[in-house]
Amino acid sequence: QGYFCPNGTSDFAPNVCPEGHYCPGGTQFGQEFMCPAGSYNNATGGVSLLDCQACDSGFYCSQPGMFQVSGPCDAGYYCSSRATTPRPAIASAVGGPCPVGRFCPVASSQPTSCLAGSFCGTMRLGAPSGLCKAG
Repeated sequence: QGYFCPNGTSDFAPNVCPEGHYCPGGTQFGQEFMCPAGSYNNATGGVSLLDCQACDSGFYCSQPGMFQVSGPCDAGYYCSSRATTPRPAIASAVGGPCPVGRFCPVASSQPTSCLAGSFCGTMRLGAPSGLCKAG
């Protein structure tokens, strides 16, 4: 476990499982078991799916086999955990577009309430729409 052993070889020692992957017993090649999209593994020698970490809040992991996050969630969107895109299309457990009354700067893990004295009049805002008028 944590290593792969190609067909025709008996020495697994030089074949440590690469980052972004995991190698349970019987694995024959290093990319046989990739961490799924929405997760990553930044260490070598992974043995199970549990070695794949959920993509960090505020960030996304776009494809299988990642060893680091792809990048931050875009302004106007939030990425809670296991996001696979910088702009989650619908609100779900992985994130979504920022709702009316809130704003989401780059790398938001959740929507931020509009600031006192300002307004957030539309969806997908990266900052408040503007200041409230007096009166």
